[in-house]
Amino acid sequence: MSFRYTDVFSLLIIVLASTHFLSSNLQHVKHFLEEFKVISSSSSSSSKSCSASLDGRHHHHHQTASKVDMCDDFPRDSVPLDTNTTTTFCVDRNGCCNFTTVQSAIDAVVTLNSKRSLIWINNGIYFEKVIIPKTKPNITFQGQGYTSTAIVWNDTANSSHGTFYSGSVQVFSTNFVAKNISFMNVAPIPKPGDVGAQAVAIRVGGDQASFWGCGFFGAQDTLHDDRGRHYFKDCYIQGSIDFIFGNAKSLYEDCQLVSMAPPLPAGQKSINGVVTAHGRASADEDSGFAFVRCSIGGTGRIWLGRAWRPFSKVVFAYTSMSDIIAPEGWNDFNDPSRDQMESFELPKAVFSTPSAPPTTMAKTYLILLASITIIVYILGFSNAYESPLYTVIHSESEFEIRLYQESVWMTAPVKEISFRKATNDGFHRLFQYIEGANLNNSRVSMTVPVLTSIVNGAGPLDSSAYVVYFYLPDKFQATPPLPLPELNLKPDSWTTSCKAVRQFSGFARDKNTVEEAEKLAASLSKSQYSTSASSNFAYSIAEYNSPLKFFGRVNEVWVDVDGCESIDVAAY
Repeated sequence: MSFRYTDVFSLLIIVLASTHFLSSNLQHVKHFLEEFKVISSSSSSSSKSCSASLDGRHHHHHQTASKVDMCDDFPRDSVPLDTNTTTTFCVDRNGCCNFTTVQSAIDAVVTLNSKRSLIWINNGIYFEKVIIPKTKPNITFQGQGYTSTAIVWNDTANSSHGTFYSGSVQVFSTNFVAKNISFMNVAPIPKPGDVGAQAVAIRVGGDQASFWGCGFFGAQDTLHDDRGRHYFKDCYIQGSIDFIFGNAKSLYEDCQLVSMAPPLPAGQKSINGVVTAHGRASADEDSGFAFVRCSIGGTGRIWLGRAWRPFSKVVFAYTSMSDIIAPEGWNDFNDPSRDQMESFELPKAVFSTPSAPPTTMAKTYLILLASITIIVYILGFSNAYESPLYTVIHSESEFEIRLYQESVWMTAPVKEISFRKATNDGFHRLFQYIEGANLNNSRVSMTVPVLTSIVNGAGPLDSSAYVVYFYLPDKFQATPPLPLPELNLKPDSWTTSCKAVRQFSGFARDKNTVEEAEKLAASLSKSQYSTSASSNFAYSIAEYNSPLKFFGRVNEVWVDVDGCESIDVAAY
């Protein structure tokens, strides 16, 4: 996910990021949002100029335009239909749906509903304060892209009687999901020392929330990652001071963290921004922030984090950082006693300039990864999880031959060029399935491995055909729960099969998976085993570990071979 200043919401940020254009007068902000709506509409061939105010009412000076005309371009086929386990609520600010505001759709959700409530939100800027109470679990916000759909408000700590209550969106329910939408607080950007100017874009206070391809825009305290277990994937997060803060247990994968702190004159060494402020108050609290394969850039001279509470815990792993990061890296919130209690780690962080942090940052705060307890991802991966049964028929130093028993898997076909992106996309859909997005509304236990198969003639950076597999646990082998139709999943029954397997370590990526497959092919060419002519796949990549396991990772390349199906042996 790349940041482009030509994106419509990036343009909006440029306009709204100046205090010259912002004021506490909502009508003033609405004026600029309305102007932006015209820019957005004219720059997109798929957008039709519709005359509607921010509160969903039509302007009276367009009396000749009927609602039918305004809704001609409404993408009705894109709105999912209701299913046995999902109810769809359609939101369009121009009145082309049942609801013109997001909050009205939330209010219509049945209290304590066990079904998933999918709130489908059309393109547009929804200027409203949104609250999801604890009594409304299992809600999904489905936007049309984080650069084209946003919920916007402008409360501050002063106006809302506290930072925690300033969020444009506040989520207190469990199992909340957001996809392809932005959350924004457009209050004036505070200057250093301003009191009560904190302005939260979203507060996430419910357990098991996930965000996919979302944007978070603000200045001080943008994302209040308050409490519970949360997952952020391919998100764009912008702010200036403590712009990710709270006491949640959260994993951020492949996210962009962008500082909008003011640029400093050359040679000036003052600090004017901070990425994180974690609030772990005691060693007994199971919380922390983990950033994996993220990037940090923008402007200013900033710290990666500061210890908001004495036992703050933050991990940056495999993360690229520009030279805006100050060499000291971390701040104890002016309380030296916190230096011995906080955990701040940088396993394999990548810095863009030689002057960036590695030498000085490590002195006090860099603790060996092996010596601390890693934050566990909501799902986790473990050797204790079920896996398909097999018998080793033949073993050499470079590979082994396994005979796999009959089994049933759930599959996600993916059209994508990149192996890594295909795996992420497929597992995203499979994750929803195992979390209950099936006709039985059943939760399915995690298993290993997650298997990505490359169709014959395809491959990373070459073609675009993949299938991602999830092995169904023994409980569901005979009667797999049927997936919701919109997930585009289907069960696949395997007969007894013979596979050549090569193991490799590290993270499975586009380049090394091809290299490992080529090594396995070379080994097989010198053996008695030949690649199966009847196989639909060139090879498969099996991954066994959580994204937060940095060392001792296990991956495998699988290739279907002939020659061992008739052997009668006991399975592992």
